[in-house]
Amino acid sequence: MKINFNRNLKTNYLAFILSLAFVSLQISTSAQIEVVMNATNDGQTFEGCSGVLFDSGGNGPNEYENNENYVVTICPDVPGELMNLQWNLFALSTNDDNPDPNQQNLDYISIWDGDAIVGPPTLGFYSGTQLANLVVSATAANPTGCLTVQFTSNTIGTGQYAAQISCQAPCEPPTAVGEIVNADNAAGDSIATCVGELVEFSGYGIPEPGFTIDNLRWDFGDGTEDNTNSGDVSHAYTNPGHYVVELFTTDDNGCDNINLISLQVFVSTFPTFDPFSSDTTVCLMNGEFSLYAYPDVYPQTWVDSPLSVTIEDNCVTDDVGVLQTTPMYVSGFPAGEVLDDISDIVSICVDIEHSYMGDFVLEI
Repeated sequence: MKINFNRNLKTNYLAFILSLAFVSLQISTSAQIEVVMNATNDGQTFEGCSGVLFDSGGNGPNEYENNENYVVTICPDVPGELMNLQWNLFALSTNDDNPDPNQQNLDYISIWDGDAIVGPPTLGFYSGTQLANLVVSATAANPTGCLTVQFTSNTIGTGQYAAQISCQAPCEPPTAVGEIVNADNAAGDSIATCVGELVEFSGYGIPEPGFTIDNLRWDFGDGTEDNTNSGDVSHAYTNPGHYVVELFTTDDNGCDNINLISLQVFVSTFPTFDPFSSDTTVCLMNGEFSLYAYPDVYPQTWVDSPLSVTIEDNCVTDDVGVLQTTPMYVSGFPAGEVLDDISDIVSICVDIEHSYMGDFVLEI
């Protein structure tokens, strides 16, 4: 179903939202709220995980007025959840009333990641149609789960905006557990095998309380994956080498595991008998003939997992203000290796190309 919104459809928009809410209320007790950005509600805090945020024109064709400056805070009514604002209608006036040609003064909305406009970081300043059809969410680093919205209009031109209010549970990463069934050791984390032989893997995910595992994905380390959502899989390698196998799990809240199982598969090189003995005649009775192999000659170059990671455009959504985590899995260390002293890290080099450094956080 596709719904197009324009400046005259706020009434239909609210009716649509409320009709959906009527269905959802059969399974949820979250209260419906209607937040209007006007003088009456200026500086107020609202709690709820279902409802609509409107400009001062409210539900209907009326637009906001000039010279407005209003602030509201919207918080989840479920402890621990995070606030979302989906801007289905965002059409602010782009008329500039600043006579200085080098500076603009437009109508804009600013959003803070918290319950006030002082202290928590801002999630951005938006004008025109910049937020149209996008979602702004409180981040997992926000202990309140609230969003604070400020709207300011200048002296020329008016417009409209409306956002659907909802909440989501923050990520509590599941844990991936996996082993090699036909492993060479009791720990089940390594095997020495030959090209073409099947290696059997078994794994599962452990979700945090209240969640379930929705998906399992095996990465065999040779450029192939198993996305059948199966815990028990087998795989044969076509080339000699050292391969690190990982299991990635996703729960029903969309959260991925952050631990690595790092199962080690060592696929042997092909033996060589070159140079081979020349033609030789051997007696059938009491004859003796020696064959010599050269196992230390390895024409095959082994490829191990690199100690560097390249990520290109790994954003799962273009939604503004949505916290998107891109884990960089670095393998190649022995299983169970632990840094006892932070000074053991000599250096970490990161080469970043990013459109706006202000919304980028690198955490080690």
